[in-house]
Amino acid sequence: MAPVTVLPQSENLQALRLAIQEMDSLFTPEGVNFVALAKCFQGTAEALLATLEENQSASIRFTAVVKALDLRTPKSQLQAFVNGG
Repeated sequence: MAPVTVLPQSENLQALRLAIQEMDSLFTPEGVNFVALAKCFQGTAEALLATLEENQSASIRFTAVVKALDLRTPKSQLQAFVNGG
């Protein structure tokens, strides 16, 4: 994938920045809530995909990540993908 330049006024880029900041804030000296971290990871992946699509740089790999993190995607589909089927 070629490098992409994103305009600063992009709402998708701002959502991506906020998702990354939120994810970082979950790491505290007391530990990290992995459920909250997973939800932030999903939001980050979705924001990244939206930013790429906005810039005509959609990636099948990021689309796959978002689909894999979507709880509505059947586990059987994920297992088939992981197994190379």
